[in-house]
Amino acid sequence: MWFKCFWKKIIYDFEFFSNNVYKLGINVANTPINMKSLALQICNKCNKNDAIYKRYYSGELLCKSCFLRSIEHKVKKTIGKFSMVKYGELVAVAVSGGKDSLTLLYILSHIFKLNELGKLIAITVDEGIDGYRDESLRIVKEFCSELGVENRTVSYKELFGTVMD
Repeated sequence: MWFKCFWKKIIYDFEFFSNNVYKLGINVANTPINMKSLALQICNKCNKNDAIYKRYYSGELLCKSCFLRSIEHKVKKTIGKFSMVKYGELVAVAVSGGKDSLTLLYILSHIFKLNELGKLIAITVDEGIDGYRDESLRIVKEFCSELGVENRTVSYKELFGTVMD
């Protein structure tokens, strides 16, 4: 239940964030935004910087830093609302190496460090399929190292006694 609520509440912005964090100027429907008209508008939060994102469900215009802070705020609020994490708790995050799981790990890592909430650990399953997982395992390992998050890779074969290949 909490999982559905969590994703429903932030899915539009989270998808934008994970797909377009370096390509700001694309909305959640992946249709181009007229950057000239958007750049002429000021962020509704800080009233200082040029807007790079329009939240269509609220009409809110946000600059990059306010947008990123708003995503973090939504995640913190949802964690608190559903009592998802207790202080000092160890939280495992399933990380595939794809944009969504890496984005979630990044956001949670930032929240945990700022609030001394607990400890994060990234878990990745190696399915053992030749040539399928090597690059994403490397990406996860490097990303976790940059964030200072422990990473554990578990073997599908060791977990389930069979191979997927």
